[in-house]
Amino acid sequence: MRIFVATFFSLALTVLHFDGMADEPPKTLMTIPGKLLLSESFDKPITFATSTTRQPHPGIWSEGWRVMNGKWTQVDGGIRGIVLPKIYPAATLHLPLSYQDVVIQVDVRLDDIPLDEPPEHNSNSAKIVLREAKAAHIASAQLGKSGFSAAKDKTQSRELNGKMIDDKELAFGKHSLAVKQGQWYTITMEVIGEQMVSTIDGQNPIVGSHPIVGIPKGILSFGTSRSASYRNLRVYEALPNPEWEKNQASLK
Repeated sequence: MRIFVATFFSLALTVLHFDGMADEPPKTLMTIPGKLLLSESFDKPITFATSTTRQPHPGIWSEGWRVMNGKWTQVDGGIRGIVLPKIYPAATLHLPLSYQDVVIQVDVRLDDIPLDEPPEHNSNSAKIVLREAKAAHIASAQLGKSGFSAAKDKTQSRELNGKMIDDKELAFGKHSLAVKQGQWYTITMEVIGEQMVSTIDGQNPIVGSHPIVGIPKGILSFGTSRSASYRNLRVYEALPNPEWEKNQASLK
C-alpha cells in the first residue's frame, strides 16, 4: 500500500463557490467529471426521510435525507447541522446513493452558534463521509478549526482480494490552515479505484490510497461535532484524467 501526502501544492485550479455557476463542473487533479449523479443546492426545501430507527444504524431506506443525530434545518441558502451532545456526540445527515468512482464537491462552513447545551470539547468540524450501503464508514474529508484533513476511516475489517484488511483509521494527510468560522470553503473529493484526492478551495491536495476506498458506496453523509453548514453539493461520475501522472509527480 502506498500513501501520498502533499505538504503544499497549488495548481492553476479555479476556486468555485457556485455563485450562479452551478452547472460548471469542478476543476480536478486525478479525474475528469463525467455524468452528473446528484445536484442539491439546499436553497429550496429538500425531502427528509421519515424513518429514524437506529437498527441497524442508520438503517436502510430508499430516498430522502435521513437525520440520524442532531438538528438539521435549511438556513442561509444551505443546510445546517447542530449537535445535541446529550443525545449523541455528533450531528449526522445521510443520503442513500449508489456510487463508485466519483467527484464530490460541496461548500462547507463552520458555524459559531451559541448552543443551549454545548459539548464538553471546544472543537468544531464539517465532515463529508463515504459509506457502504449498510452505513459502515469508508473514507472522509474534514474541515476543522485547525485545518483540512482526509483519511480512510475506522471501518469494518474484512478480506479483500485475498488480503485481510483491518478496521483501523488511516490518515492520508492534514494541512494546518487558519480556518475562519462563518466563512464558506469548497471541498472537492475525487475517487477512482483505490485512490482518493481531496482539496480545499482547489488547493492543499491530500492524496491517499487504500483497498477500502475502492469498494462500492451506498450512502453519502455529512457530519459535525458542533455546528456546520453545507450547500451546493454536486456528485459526478469520475473518469480517468490522462494528466494525472504528471499532476501526481508534481505533488512529491
